[in-house]
Amino acid sequence: MPKTIAFRVDANSRIGTGHFARCLVLADACRKRGWRVLWITASRSLQRLFPGISRSIKVFTLSSSLLERSHARRIRAVLSPGDVVVLDGYHFGVGLERELRTSGLKVVTIDDNATRSFASNWVLNGNVHAKDLRYRHGRSTKLALGPKYFIFSDEVRKARRRRVLRREVQKILVTMGGADPSNQLLKVLQAIELAGIPRVSVFVITGAANQRFAQIKRFASKCSFHGRVRRTTPRIGAEMARADLGIGSAGRIAAEMAFLGLPGLRIVLADNQRGLIRKIHREGAAINLGWHHRLTPTGIARQLRRLIHGVALRRKMSDKGRALFDGRGTERVVRIFEKLSK
Repeated sequence: MPKTIAFRVDANSRIGTGHFARCLVLADACRKRGWRVLWITASRSLQRLFPGISRSIKVFTLSSSLLERSHARRIRAVLSPGDVVVLDGYHFGVGLERELRTSGLKVVTIDDNATRSFASNWVLNGNVHAKDLRYRHGRSTKLALGPKYFIFSDEVRKARRRRVLRREVQKILVTMGGADPSNQLLKVLQAIELAGIPRVSVFVITGAANQRFAQIKRFASKCSFHGRVRRTTPRIGAEMARADLGIGSAGRIAAEMAFLGLPGLRIVLADNQRGLIRKIHREGAAINLGWHHRLTPTGIARQLRRLIHGVALRRKMSDKGRALFDGRGTERVVRIFEKLSK
């Protein structure tokens, strides 16, 4: 009988796709080791947001407005005592964790900022600032903190070997994650146009949940630089490895860019990104531009020119970023799952 693991996670244009993306990496790793994988979600458009998902994956949907006891009951209905359930989302609380553990399930919570107390068997935070946080938890809760637990996909890990640093910036990669509700992509493209960079190619990944794809594509087609715009790419790691400079959000994207040695500018889109990018900035692996609502195309263009002409700075950022992660976090997390299931 194969071991069973369930991922309770959501994805949409409001909360983005980052939580689901990292769970998808873990699910693939578990499946390769013979686990039975289930998805439990309140999102009803996963196939649209993640078209590469196999239709054979078992997905259970539930209401997004369930109280904790009813929520736990719905999760227990598709699992058995001893199974592992992974919670990834800021809208889950300590009450749900307690309810699930009381029923005999093994609970793992993936967290980013330690803003509440925890009652899971394990709490995972693979961000570079994780050990700086103060976690409140019960005696039986264990912590796995720091970049040694950061969850990278196999595609991103393999792309690390392809990094080539050029003196002249020829390609800029721009992405704000899966949704970009505040439309920072348009602001960044305006900044690149203002910077007046000759002979540069700009590749924009809007994200599957981005609702302004057509607008971004129209604007890029009228710019002086050569621009390509795609919703998604199955080879994000390869694209990062081929780029000379990256402009992206300050969450998961920032960590992947650092791991692959891609220097550049990072923009804070949500409160949960602040701790991560502050640490990456202090380590010298990227420039933190701060909150998106305080930025202007002119200000972004100024920092962009600094990097374009700063070959030594870009090289230093690349080296510092690569030193932050060893890329083995996914296998370490799966080993935690395996220990729990025994």
